[in-house]
Amino acid sequence: MVDDTLQHCMQLKFRWHGAQEKCATTCKIEQNVNQRFFVFASEVGTHRDGHTPVTCFVPVDQGIYDSAEACTSVDPCQAVDLANVDLVLREEIDKFLKRNYDGDGNVQDLQASRVKFDVYRAGLFAWDGVGASPEVLRGDAAYGVPYFRALNEGFQCASQLAAMYADMAAQGLGLSHIVENYATFMEKQSSRSIGRVRLLRSSSIKSSSSRVCKNSLIPSQAYPTR
Repeated sequence: MVDDTLQHCMQLKFRWHGAQEKCATTCKIEQNVNQRFFVFASEVGTHRDGHTPVTCFVPVDQGIYDSAEACTSVDPCQAVDLANVDLVLREEIDKFLKRNYDGDGNVQDLQASRVKFDVYRAGLFAWDGVGASPEVLRGDAAYGVPYFRALNEGFQCASQLAAMYADMAAQGLGLSHIVENYATFMEKQSSRSIGRVRLLRSSSIKSSSSRVCKNSLIPSQAYPTR
């Protein structure tokens, strides 16, 4: 069950003719020095058969996302189609590619699709299995959180579950003890974590009224859906 959308993005995929080095944080900042309205977060793949796959995420507002309804992962748009989505976005993409990837000559098979990054939580975290063994969800299977908190949240869920099993064994409690108590724990845990994500988004948007700041929330802080 999707709980909230953290960021709308356009995803660009293309092949670069030749070998391309991985782009670390400093490199990504340098790539965006001359961009006025949009921020590009690029991920470089493995060089193979003379080409290097590159993926760029471009945070956009919901209006641009809605205008890109035809640009799906199944049927992505071509570069020429982006002028119908947002002319400024198309110009910024052309400028970014020309400056960082040597223009059209080395950029091949460019495709664009819209992507949403959602935070979510499951409608049910634990159930008794109706005669079978109880089942529980933990970590990002239970709720989506930013990548920098995901590992920590997974450890907390697992350690809490282990403690409940220990209590059950020590006190002779039934399996229903785990189902009920784990579900209560996860409701509180997910509400707290998702609340922090919403606060992060709100603070980022309110920090400036400029278009680039509104669009620049790092897309890898959530989980993509189409």
